[in-house]
Order: sequence, then C-alpha cells, then structure tokens
Amino acid sequence: EETTADVAVMKQIEGGIELPANGEIVRLSPGGNHVMLMGLAEQPSEAERLSFTLHFESGTELQVLADLTFELHRPSPIDPGGSGD
Repeated sequence: EETTADVAVMKQIEGGIELPANGEIVRLSPGGNHVMLMGLAEQPSEAERLSFTLHFESGTELQVLADLTFELHRPSPIDPGGSGD
C-alpha cells in the first residue's frame, strides 16, 4: 500500500520489499506494507495462524508463522475490477 497526498492506493511493490543489510527491522502491518493473500483454495479463519515461506534474492528461505488480520477489500469506483492499478 502506498499513501500519496493522503490517499492510500494498494499496489504490488515492484521488486519486493527491500530489507536493509544492517539488520534493521522491517515491519509488515495493515495500512502499511503487508502481505495480501489472493486466490486461496479455502478461506482461512481469523483465529488461524498461517505458515508460509519468504524467498530472498540470495536464495535464502525463511519459514514464517503469522497471525491473520482480515479487512474487507472494496474496489474503488475508478478500478471496478479491484486490481489496485
């Protein structure tokens, strides 16, 4: 999600989220950078924890366990398909 002139626009971050080499923490959260799950075979419950794998350019993989947060996505009138473009 990117906020420009007080308007939040959801779009994929080209090239992914940059992680500083100095070990600085990068937080993912609603209203900021976050992971959006799309095209799932089953709808998870909000009480679930989801396990997934992050893949890095270096070839490193990191297994993550995350709590789910649900927010209703409403397509904007400008983007009736809801693609966020």
